[in-house]
Amino acid sequence: MSRVEIDFDQVAAELTSKGKAELILPDSARAAEVPERWLGVLRGDSAEERRGVALSHWGDDFLEMIPQFAAVLRDQLIDVRVFWVDNPKSRFFVLVYVVGYGEEGHVCWMAWDPASLGDTPRFWDTFPAPVQNFLRDTHAGFTATDWESYGVMRPSDFETFAEYGEWPDGIPGWMDGYEDGYDTGYDGERYRRIESTRLVVFTKDAGHLFYCTSPDLEVGQVALVYDGDVDPPKDLGAELDQLMTRRLDV
Repeated sequence: MSRVEIDFDQVAAELTSKGKAELILPDSARAAEVPERWLGVLRGDSAEERRGVALSHWGDDFLEMIPQFAAVLRDQLIDVRVFWVDNPKSRFFVLVYVVGYGEEGHVCWMAWDPASLGDTPRFWDTFPAPVQNFLRDTHAGFTATDWESYGVMRPSDFETFAEYGEWPDGIPGWMDGYEDGYDTGYDGERYRRIESTRLVVFTKDAGHLFYCTSPDLEVGQVALVYDGDVDPPKDLGAELDQLMTRRLDV
């Protein structure tokens, strides 16, 4: 990969639309407040050193779940830096992972301190152990700079599909035409249609494709929801891996 110039002012602008963000350097006023586990990233003298420190916190079980994206991190991660985000509702540090693609392109993921996880989140038991371990031990959220896509949202942002659509008691008409509670796939397979109040949104693409767990699915399964259509259950790890790498078209 050729050398990629990173405009960190532009990266900061992407991290919040209603506040401000700034790159934190070792001599920044807020440097003393950076989470201890990220001090190696903050103080790293080179991109190689910062990458190594950041990736040392990633558990093998989660990386094995997303092998294509694990290869992206290994081969295409350019740099990892600490940022401070200050918006009207919250203030926090994040790590920003800068990933290269093509000759000169790059995209960023933002990642939260696992110490911010707090008490057991809603719907925690719907996630497989590798995801739980990642959120608890590595990052309490890892997404594109919109805070919600191409990764795993902050657990504090988990919502049901109904809540996301601002119908917390259930989306009107959701079960119309499914009076027996079942849907039919393209191959004729019959599968249970899950209520909008029991689909838990944990990530999405840049459009309107939502990835959901549910108490009505087996742990390790995911339901993809698009325009009210709920696909048959799929493997969560494989689908998450494809989503994250699709952002880079790899």
